[in-house]
Amino acid sequence: MIDIQLDYGDTLLLDPGENVSKNRLDDIQARLSDVGLKVGSVGVYGMKPANGVITLYVERYTAEIPECEYWSQSAKASRDSNQHSPNFGCANNAALAAMVANPRDLTTGQTARRHTGSAIKAVQALTGEAGSTSGASANPLAGLMQ
Repeated sequence: MIDIQLDYGDTLLLDPGENVSKNRLDDIQARLSDVGLKVGSVGVYGMKPANGVITLYVERYTAEIPECEYWSQSAKASRDSNQHSPNFGCANNAALAAMVANPRDLTTGQTARRHTGSAIKAVQALTGEAGSTSGASANPLAGLMQ
């Protein structure tokens, strides 16, 4: 496992061969999760493993930073023809690729989680209405909307 050099955002996929018990798969998944590794689904991902063998695959996304030095035409030529330049957006794409923590989020995103309660508490703390639940002060944004 050390040779794989697992990193943040990597997902381990299990591909069991024949005669691998469900208990063994569950134990392996539990152990991998216990040590902080993200375990994905169990399925057939490549060549069929040998009898009793479980093959681990790593799913890893990378964000490649584009080179933004394409100057085949001048900016004036693009402007005069009302076209964007070949470098249009390149710096933004490069900055985003360099900053994103998990490149998988650029393609599939994550499941939305509700954090409304903590957001409301934070606004109530800022507006001095913490713990209030009646009347006009029940709206934590009331003081901000005036």
